[in-house]
Amino acid sequence: MYIKVTNGIPSEIRSKPNWYHEDGSKVTDDAIFIADGIYPLVDNPPVYDTHMQKRTKNPISEWRVNIDSVEATYLVEDMTPEEIADYAKSLIQFDMLLTDKWSIPADGLTFATLTFTSENDVYFLVNNAVHKVTPIDYVATLEITADAPGAINVSVQDKQLTIIATKVV
Repeated sequence: MYIKVTNGIPSEIRSKPNWYHEDGSKVTDDAIFIADGIYPLVDNPPVYDTHMQKRTKNPISEWRVNIDSVEATYLVEDMTPEEIADYAKSLIQFDMLLTDKWSIPADGLTFATLTFTSENDVYFLVNNAVHKVTPIDYVATLEITADAPGAINVSVQDKQLTIIATKVV
């Protein structure tokens, strides 16, 4: 890509000129284009922290005119706390029911931790007993134990899982 520069200010993006010498050969020397105010574009976006900052390409009129090129310029700004929170929220996959253990001893002491991602209160149904949990940072957490061997059926909304409580010897 090339940039037309008028009165020292980049003004339009265009393709490389399709010019020919008198002998019919194609003009390939950028110096000839530059003499007519048409510069090659250099576009190297700056590195930034996508979790904490935002990057915006400046308007063409604010790009830097160098001796042999025009360089696209960018503005890198810190995100506001609200923008960071919105970005973090966009990374969360909501309505996920997870457990850290699929099997626990039926000793009444060993916990399995259940989590469900949600913006609202979560109602865990564990073997027909309902447990209401308010999420913290969009994660509702419930720890369960087992006193007897067998299946522990867990459901939240339309998600289900089963943890097996094994006999303690």
